Amino acid sequence: MSKREKSLLKLLSGRADANFDIDDVVQILKQMDFVNSLLGVRGLTMNKYEVIIYWSDVDNVFIAEMPELKGCIAHGDTQDEALNDINLLTKEWLRIAKEKKWKIPEPKGRLIYA
Repeated sequence: MSKREKSLLKLLSGRADANFDIDDVVQILKQMDFVNSLLGVRGLTMNKYEVIIYWSDVDNVFIAEMPELKGCIAHGDTQDEALNDINLLTKEWLRIAKEKKWKIPEPKGRLIYA
């Protein structure tokens, strides 16, 4: 384990003091693809299901729906949050569907035309 990785481990475990270089931490996190790992995207084959994102005046959030996967709906304060949440939900939806041996629909691509 490199000095940088040891420092990051101390920082993340709450044992680090204030004597660390933030650029080192950022570099390590980038190398580890930390953001995608945190969001659950790493190891997830990006699916080809259509995602529809729209603003809900009733809920005051962006709604993301994946019409081909029944009940696969998420929301967020921003479009990015809604998209990230629907991707996480899709991963979980597909995992559960495989576990329960549900029929998983083939992605049809674009379903709705403006």
